[in-house]
Amino acid sequence: MRPQSSHSSRSSPPAAVVLVPVFWLVQGGVLHAASALADGEGAFADTLAVAGWAGVIRTYGLADACDLSLGSAATVVGALTALGLVFELF
Repeated sequence: MRPQSSHSSRSSPPAAVVLVPVFWLVQGGVLHAASALADGEGAFADTLAVAGWAGVIRTYGLADACDLSLGSAATVVGALTALGLVFELF
């Protein structure tokens, strides 16, 4: 059994509240653009739903697993997503 982390009872810092939706929009836009380049079809709203759930799950999972703040976890998820995109495109 894993000990409960000390940050679990705190509320989300304002930076995380702002950064998570910003990363969501950026990831959704990049995913939609990459899909369009590969002749994909579909609404941008559908792409945002996929990117949003994936980003939220990765951010909270990383914060919990590594005992990070949500802001730090969101930064790591955003940076690794961007790096992954670079490797996918080139």
